[in-house]
Amino acid sequence: MAITVTTPSDYQIFQRDGNDLADITITGTYTGSPVAIEASFNGGAYATIVASPSGGTFSGTLTDQDAGQGTLTVRFTDTPATLDTVAYVGIGDVFAVMGQSNAAGFGDNNQVYSHATLKASMWKLDVGSWGELLDPTGIIDTGGTQGKGSVWPIVATRHMASQGVPVGFITVAVGGTGLASTGQWAQGGAQYEDALAEIAASGVNDVKAILWFQGEDEVQDGISQTAYQTALSLMLDNMQADSPVLAGVKLMAGQIGDRNGEPREDLDAIRLAIQNRWNNDADILPGPLTYDINLDDGDQVHFGSGSDSELTTLANRWWRMISYYFFSGSQGRAPRFSGATRSGTQVTVTFTGGVSPLTGQTSIIGWRFTDNGTPISVVSAAASGTNGVVLTLASEPTGLGLLSFGSSTDAHDTLLLDSGTYPMPPEPFVNQATTGSVSLGDSFSATYDPAFGFYVDIEDSSGTKVGSGPLQTISKWRYTARMDRAGTIDFEVAANDAQIANVTNRAVVRAHALLNGTWTEVGAGVIDTLSVVPGSDGAVSLQASGLDLIRELSYRGVGQLEIGSGTGATHNSAIQTIGALAPDGWSFT
Repeated sequence: MAITVTTPSDYQIFQRDGNDLADITITGTYTGSPVAIEASFNGGAYATIVASPSGGTFSGTLTDQDAGQGTLTVRFTDTPATLDTVAYVGIGDVFAVMGQSNAAGFGDNNQVYSHATLKASMWKLDVGSWGELLDPTGIIDTGGTQGKGSVWPIVATRHMASQGVPVGFITVAVGGTGLASTGQWAQGGAQYEDALAEIAASGVNDVKAILWFQGEDEVQDGISQTAYQTALSLMLDNMQADSPVLAGVKLMAGQIGDRNGEPREDLDAIRLAIQNRWNNDADILPGPLTYDINLDDGDQVHFGSGSDSELTTLANRWWRMISYYFFSGSQGRAPRFSGATRSGTQVTVTFTGGVSPLTGQTSIIGWRFTDNGTPISVVSAAASGTNGVVLTLASEPTGLGLLSFGSSTDAHDTLLLDSGTYPMPPEPFVNQATTGSVSLGDSFSATYDPAFGFYVDIEDSSGTKVGSGPLQTISKWRYTARMDRAGTIDFEVAANDAQIANVTNRAVVRAHALLNGTWTEVGAGVIDTLSVVPGSDGAVSLQASGLDLIRELSYRGVGQLEIGSGTGATHNSAIQTIGALAPDGWSFT
């Protein structure tokens, strides 16, 4: 007589539910004729899992087992000495790690987790079985080359110290793989299909979250912000639909660091795409910021290629975000840009969120200001309260003034951080407006210059704003009001504006300017005509024009409405009636 457990295996982790419980599904084979088969987890009471075994195979479930880790024992009920055991079975938390080499791990030195009693686990893509969490946790190319040191042992240490339950990682990241670039992580792509197959093969009952760290491949290929945003949300939607284990599971997306001197615009595009998904896809959660971690002492791509401190900082930031979103941690997203005002050479920047107060407010590392595309140096910085900074520029702008922080590699080693246990810098922002003041006459016609404060919102027909923010690349706006007929609007916007998909026929656009310190509407209308205009520098713009909001009257019909009382009205009385509705100073004949 004998009994052998097939699943679970040593070090396997089951995802606990909200009550810190999980079912353990058990399969195996046996010889002999047992009356029944029973099982016990982590020293708990035995429970029957198969009441009447037959055929030499068995499958059963230990239900509602408490979170923890220990030995699973399965035995014949009538001959308890006929048994098999499985070591370090756990009920805790399971994370699926996806992405490319920085998710797989490419640090020079392997990292090690620590806990007095618990073991951390992993299911590794190229091994196909559960084992103890040990670097290398991933592979760094599609040829199966072994990875190096990763953040996951450090994250495991933080997790188990906080939660007191084991943690497991299904590590399916592969170096050099792309999403919007090569399609390997898109539905039907090799990495997408491998990831789902490995998650299914691991036998997990559920997954706490997907931890996504990818995008360097897209930077190298010059993929646009919009393309990456679309691809990332679509990938997750498809995974949730294609894998029963991932149904409803959220994805935490880390924001990439450096990429070997690639163009500023390409690196910014992928970082901002990830940030955009944080704000606009409810199933994609903010992960760690990394743009300030200087990788120049290594290969300028991989965390830990220069020093272990890079991996430690990254791991701590992963844990900060995991703790906040999944385990009621109190410190979550980093400070976020709120606004900036300019007076002469001084720019006052305010932030919201993060862990107050900001530190390093006098550091000028990471700031970038351009005047019609030409950089103006930031010569000093000072604190403005606990969550703001006052910058002093080397000269006063004369044209289009735009402010950035954390663009490209500008913020390596910045001192501007929040006061979290694991501090993070502000979320990066690129080419944001700095506001001042303008005056308004009877009409408004201007070239877009954020230095004096101007923005354009897009709305649907019900007046609800659409998109993740206003148009930010307006090069011209003109509004002409008329009393005797509908007024007109026309404007020009860059074809690659982040909100360009919302600039459509019959969309409502509404412009605001900062007038004498007060935001004031300076024109609104309905888009009737759109045309694409290539510039001499190769840039493409979209020109839009239409009538003001009186245009919306054309959407309504009055049928056989009779105007007047039925007895008619004289010309003079009609003029008097209309004149009573006009502003002071207007006259009609």
